[in-house]
Order: sequence, then C-alpha cells, then structure tokens
Amino acid sequence: MAEKTKKKLEEATQSGSVDGVIDPPSPIRRHVKWKMARTKKTGEMMTEATKEITEKIVIHFQLTIRIIFQYFVNAMYNCVISMQDSFEEQVTQGSLVPHGRQDVLTTAIGRPEHPGRVRAAGAGVTIKQYFGSAPRTSCSSSSLPSKEL
Repeated sequence: MAEKTKKKLEEATQSGSVDGVIDPPSPIRRHVKWKMARTKKTGEMMTEATKEITEKIVIHFQLTIRIIFQYFVNAMYNCVISMQDSFEEQVTQGSLVPHGRQDVLTTAIGRPEHPGRVRAAGAGVTIKQYFGSAPRTSCSSSSLPSKEL
C-alpha cells in the first residue's frame, strides 16, 4: 500500500497535480492499541487492573473535553462582551443611535425581532408592549411623484 501511495505521489509531482493523492491514515494511538490488546472478544477487560487503567484513560479524555469546552465557552463569552462593549462605545460616541426597535441588541444580532416576542425581555412580553406602537407612515399626496400627461 505504501508503494501505491509513493507511486501516486511521484506521478502527481511529475504532472504538477495533487488530485487523486490520498493522505495515509493516521496511526492508531498508543492507548487504543494497548486497550485493544487487553480486551476480550466479549468486550470485557482481561484483568481488574486493566479495567482501572482504561477507566483512567476515559477520565483523562472526559477532563480534556471539559477543559476544551470551557475554553470555547470563555472565548465565546469574551467575544460577546467585546461586541457589547463595541456597541456601547458606538452608542456613547453617537455613531450608533438606537431608535425604537432598532436597538443595540437588534443591531448586534443583525435581524429584527420575531413577531410576537422580544428576546431577553421575559416570557409573554410582546414587541408592542416592549417597544410601543410602531410609528405610522402615511403617504401624503405631496410626497407622491406627480404624473406628467
């Protein structure tokens, strides 16, 4: 199999193309090989000591996943705080003027509120209750373009 991959690589470098070149699979990790060698066909560990070591490996990965998850949660939190600070700074500088339904949250999300509810306002609060009635726009005859005959 290694010869086939090597041959494909040689052909690809001669033709200048890397299409059809497949990366070799990653080697099996050491702890996986160790666990496979000590697992019976029934799925049980051969000894109690093996079972304890396997449990330690599982705990290690669970802890690693928790740490990675917490890292991403913290990164997302910091990103949201940074965006919030940025919008608040724009409001104080006057470059973002919240007006009615177009407030800081709506601007940050980039979409208007869903009909019938308001984000972060509590259960049962409607758009009309939170923002008030929408301003009416009337079409006056002076604003309509006159038709030339």
